[in-house]
Amino acid sequence: MSTLKSKTHHVVLITYIDASGEHDGGEGRVHKSRTCGNCAHDGLRDADWAADGGVEKFGRCLNLCSAGDATDEVNRWCDEHQSGREFEAGLHRPHRPVFSVVIKGGAAA
Repeated sequence: MSTLKSKTHHVVLITYIDASGEHDGGEGRVHKSRTCGNCAHDGLRDADWAADGGVEKFGRCLNLCSAGDATDEVNRWCDEHQSGREFEAGLHRPHRPVFSVVIKGGAAA
């Protein structure tokens, strides 16, 4: 998985590599606000996680996203980030829809 820069989103290019070779998995977009510093699941804010050595063992992301360990803070993002307000409201907005609607003729909407 690699990323490109944009003004509002991280553009994620997904490539699967298997026995038959590479496959382009497409492109996803993750909003720039989805950073560890804006996430309700930031391990640096969780006293139990910090006390049990979770930050040292697994990084700061309680969702265990490897991006949570990035040295440069601007690279600490993932599609699983959830703001404090979203968490309190029981909302979650991942970077892509969880379903699509297929209309007559086969086109996805």
